[in-house]
Amino acid sequence: MDNSKFFHAKMAFYADSLEEVYDQSPIIIEATIKNNVGEIEFGPESYFTFTEAKVDDILKGDGLSKNDTINIIQTKYLIEDPVLEEGSRKILFLTKYDAKEYANNDYTYACVGGYQGIYNMNEDDTISGSLTGDDLAFNNKGMNNKAENNAASDANTMLKDFAAGKTKEEFIKEIKSFK
Repeated sequence: MDNSKFFHAKMAFYADSLEEVYDQSPIIIEATIKNNVGEIEFGPESYFTFTEAKVDDILKGDGLSKNDTINIIQTKYLIEDPVLEEGSRKILFLTKYDAKEYANNDYTYACVGGYQGIYNMNEDDTISGSLTGDDLAFNNKGMNNKAENNAASDANTMLKDFAAGKTKEEFIKEIKSFK
């Protein structure tokens, strides 16, 4: 994979707890990631990517039903917003994405806090965060400028894995306790 296009950015929202991510998320779902359905250029060599996700269960929120297919909008190549992999199963903390010039349908959502709103459901029934310190440290030597290096450093400082060591059952129980 050509990693030269990947970049770091300072996220608009960093949570100190899972409850903060919960509070910022009108919708939380279990989902199976289907496929990438396209991308839109929003600046020079800057893209949003759209990925379809099938709703397997709804943990919080209204407006969606089991088996609905939604689109997840993400910033392509942004390390702090890892693109969803086809066939993977996730717990997603979402907000409706209403910017019609970029949303490609009425069912477009964004993950709250980038990686803090994306959790992997692993085959061994555990949950893991979608990003690690190694991911954030990626390519620091190749950063183009001081701002990118500072964003990478800030992100490493802010990295919190709210799922560490939890089973799916424990993680979902914690989410539901915030109601």
